[in-house]
Amino acid sequence: MHGIGGSIGHFLAPIAIGFLATIIERRLGLFLLFIPAIVMAIILWRMLEEPFIQPVKGFAKGITLPLILLTFAVSMRDMAYEGLVSFLPSYFVVKGQSIFHSGMLTALMLISGVIAQPLGGALSDKIGRKKIFILTMLLLSFF
Repeated sequence: MHGIGGSIGHFLAPIAIGFLATIIERRLGLFLLFIPAIVMAIILWRMLEEPFIQPVKGFAKGITLPLILLTFAVSMRDMAYEGLVSFLPSYFVVKGQSIFHSGMLTALMLISGVIAQPLGGALSDKIGRKKIFILTMLLLSFF
C-alpha cells in the first residue's frame, strides 16, 4: 500500500502542478500543493498513537556487507530516478511543450509505478526477491 500510494502521489503531482501553474501564478500553485500535505499531517497526528518500541541491543551487528551493498544500490537507483523526474518537466518545456503538457507527460511515465509495484511483488513471491531485484536493476540500466 505504501508503494502504490506513493506512486499515485508521484503520478498526480506533475498533473496538479501543471494544471495549477497554467491557471494561476506558478509559485502560488506550488504553495497550494502543501495544503493536502498539511491536512494529512494533522489528521495522522490526531489519529495515530505513538507505538511502544523495544530498545535494540547490538544494532551494529545487523549492519552487514550485503545490507550496505543493497543500500548503496538502491541509493544509486533513487538518485537516477529523482534526477530524471526532476529534469524531465523542464526538458519538455525547453522542447516546446506547455507546463501543463510537460506535467501530463511526466505523469504518464510515473503511472507505471502503480502497475509495476504490485506486479513486481507478485513476481517476487513466485520467483524470489533477489532475482526480481537483479532483473529490475538490469532493466532500469537500459532506460
